[in-house]
Amino acid sequence: MRNRILRKSVEGLNRRYNDILESHVENMKDYLVFFCGDIQNFANDMKDRTFLRFSLENTMSILESKFPKSSIFIMKPSVTKESTNFFVNFLAYKSNAPSYNSLGRGIEHLQSLLTRCGFDQEKEVGLMGFSHGGVVLNQFLHELSEQSPRLQFGAFYLLDVGHGGKDEFYVTDATLLGASVGRFKKFCVYSTPYQDRHENRSSERSLFLENLKALGCNSKSQICFKDREASLENHFELLNAFTV
Repeated sequence: MRNRILRKSVEGLNRRYNDILESHVENMKDYLVFFCGDIQNFANDMKDRTFLRFSLENTMSILESKFPKSSIFIMKPSVTKESTNFFVNFLAYKSNAPSYNSLGRGIEHLQSLLTRCGFDQEKEVGLMGFSHGGVVLNQFLHELSEQSPRLQFGAFYLLDVGHGGKDEFYVTDATLLGASVGRFKKFCVYSTPYQDRHENRSSERSLFLENLKALGCNSKSQICFKDREASLENHFELLNAFTV
């Protein structure tokens, strides 16, 4: 039996606030924190009704079915402009593109939010970034190359990462990755032709995976719907298609 909670304006680090949709289960094994893509929002606030079935509430239902023993947190972006979401409480942006910083305080903000929600620090935390939400996970990798937060991390999921910039869709610096990836138990990377049609995105993903392999990480990857034309529809359908 699950219990859903919507917390509005949860204060994290230094007066930064995020709305959080939570789903808790008895005898939970671990946590999963999900960062959404553009267009996604709470159902009543979605301007593009075409993808209403991937509202944050409906996405939570998908995640509940895939992670039956996990308590799940969906972090609503603090800024939305024209259906584009910005996670400004977790990382900086420059000209609508992420600006990563190893001295940032995104993980510290996350830890503060989770603590406000009754987080058990003895449990592992899995991270998942879909589409634009993947930039938050990239920022965390940068921070972990220089910092040692108290959080215990589990799995690291990247789903069809993309953003408004021209590069830095994946972390490709082997030295930086060597200093950060050891904090995670496994890496799962999924993509579709919607993002892979851009050569720089697919090449960065390939280099990221090559570095993970060279570093001895437990990782798996899959291109879903590769026999179909690139479409925003299939981009969102990845949320249903990916496997744990």
